[in-house]
Amino acid sequence: MAIVIDQLSDEESFDEDDAETENRAFAAEAQRIKSNLLPTKSRGQYEKAYSAFIHWKTENRRSSSEDDLLVYFDKLSALYKPPTLWSHWSKLKSLMILKENINLDQYLLLKNLLKIKSKGYKLKKSAVF
Repeated sequence: MAIVIDQLSDEESFDEDDAETENRAFAAEAQRIKSNLLPTKSRGQYEKAYSAFIHWKTENRRSSSEDDLLVYFDKLSALYKPPTLWSHWSKLKSLMILKENINLDQYLLLKNLLKIKSKGYKLKKSAVF
């Protein structure tokens, strides 16, 4: 009877090892799929916008909370015009969903800040030949 119990525990541990290996394989496959979700042509721009935010976040010892993003975008608004702010928001939104599982669409105060910064902005049109 003891032999049967030993065999069962060996089989159970073997099944657990198989399940762990299978889980790692699925995680690797999911990571590969996630990396292909970004546009191939502009992937570098997305990564650059995200790394700039991460650099700011670590430099200021902040998190990815809505309050911290409000401060970050307020600082960016001193450097960039509203269309560029929206572009940064869109790039960050895509990568934060993939890397941090945070959806910036849910940060309504951040969207309101961007709308307020866009208010009264007149787009410059180039002269037509």
